[in-house]
Amino acid sequence: MNTPSTTLSLAAVLLSLLAAAPVARAQNVAFTLNDLAVADLAQSGQGSGGSFFTVGATPINVTALGYYDYNAVNTLSAGPDLGGVHDVGIYQVSSQNLLTSVTVSNSTAALSNGFDYVQLTQPLTLAANTQYVIVGTDLANAVDPQNISGINASSGISFDGYRYINGTTELTFPTVPSDGTYYTPPYADTNFEYSVIPEPSTSAAVLGLATLGFTGLRRFRRRIR
Repeated sequence: MNTPSTTLSLAAVLLSLLAAAPVARAQNVAFTLNDLAVADLAQSGQGSGGSFFTVGATPINVTALGYYDYNAVNTLSAGPDLGGVHDVGIYQVSSQNLLTSVTVSNSTAALSNGFDYVQLTQPLTLAANTQYVIVGTDLANAVDPQNISGINASSGISFDGYRYINGTTELTFPTVPSDGTYYTPPYADTNFEYSVIPEPSTSAAVLGLATLGFTGLRRFRRRIR
């Protein structure tokens, strides 16, 4: 006889299989700074600069863009203190096309590990084995981070260096490599949060198991009626 407990147990197993196949994995932070508080306090000139990076063998979904908050980190502020507004965006390097951007300000950002983040309305998918650059605008006569001591790239991406364009107030694709004088490599004033997209084979396998389970449940119920 088909008992409610048997049916519920089988259903619970099948639901657990489906839950094991999320659309994307847990959130990661692209760049981790070795020492958040190490920076040159000199006032910066205005410009647009950013960190070049390459996505590894698996595509990723970018969910938020951030800008380094020197004042919050060094004064232990309870909230963001950017000293102004910074635009942050991601360009594809081969085409130099701007793919997405946000405006980071005191009123819109959430501080996390030294960076103020703004969530994207829709995640941005970045292709595997492809180079991109995340760019942020510096402000004239504002305290921005310089000569940060060391940067580590998260799993699934590689850090490829920093480039800059002087004298612009808008997001601009950076073309001037760091010469080690003003920006000491490695350097990063922008960051992003992302999730790794699971391989199609993994999702297909779990979906196949769930399909087989539902088919088996239907046949089981037919036999005991």
